[in-house]
Amino acid sequence: MSFSQEISRITADVEKVLEEMLPKGRWDDDPSSVGRYSSLNKGKRLRPFLTVQSAGLFDTPYEQSLRAGTCIEMLHNFSLIHDDLPCIDNDKLRNGRPSAWAQYGYWQAVLGGDGLLNWPYHVLATDEKISADPAVRLELIRILSEASHGMLLGEYMDTESETGRFHAISDIDEIQILKTGQIFLACTMFGATLGHADEASRAALQKFTQPMGLCFQVTDDILDAIGDEEKVGKTLRKDAACNKANYILLYGVDGARKKAAEFATEAKDALSIFDHRADGLRELMDYMPTRES
Repeated sequence: MSFSQEISRITADVEKVLEEMLPKGRWDDDPSSVGRYSSLNKGKRLRPFLTVQSAGLFDTPYEQSLRAGTCIEMLHNFSLIHDDLPCIDNDKLRNGRPSAWAQYGYWQAVLGGDGLLNWPYHVLATDEKISADPAVRLELIRILSEASHGMLLGEYMDTESETGRFHAISDIDEIQILKTGQIFLACTMFGATLGHADEASRAALQKFTQPMGLCFQVTDDILDAIGDEEKVGKTLRKDAACNKANYILLYGVDGARKKAAEFATEAKDALSIFDHRADGLRELMDYMPTRES
């Protein structure tokens, strides 16, 4: 199955699992309703894709990794709701439609995001379709909670960079390793945990994930600078206006493209210990430097 076919399959299946997992609201604008609006019928589902592909390296059943990856997708959507708030990125557009606060209101979006931050832990604690072993589910909870802590620290640094702090190369790398990369790392470590991977395989996936996440962020910065807003589905040209630390600021567009290609090569090289089962991850790294959304 090609990369595009596989990510399309996972996207469709994540939609079904989210429909099942997410609590239904009592009112049209309560936290559950906001969470469903912000999670269903949207997004590339890259994080479940990463989880499924990583778990597949160790012959983990598809349903287990799909459901586990969907928990990460919920937390990811929490981060997008709060990213868009007026106090952070002040964005009224997400995935081609009104962001949660623009659709429902400020405090309704805050509570909807809070719901998506917390509900994945309930699912991981109780869903035996993810794993019948409580110790495995507990480890997934540990991984996700550590990732969310790192993501929040990265979000702090990213927002604070608008004041002129954290503009050095090392700072910008750290922001992205935390803000974006920690959730990607949760995906690959979910796969390794579900698959009972050995230490060498875990280390290889960790070595893959960091440049993969940096490549994703470099291309995100490129899209913000020169992308097509209709394809990207969110407001662009904002980073420069806010003086936000990013890779365009450091390297310019052409330099950032070169950096993305370097990160993609580094990520693919880290997969050398895996056979054809890692081809989906390799195809992801071929696609990422040229993505348009």
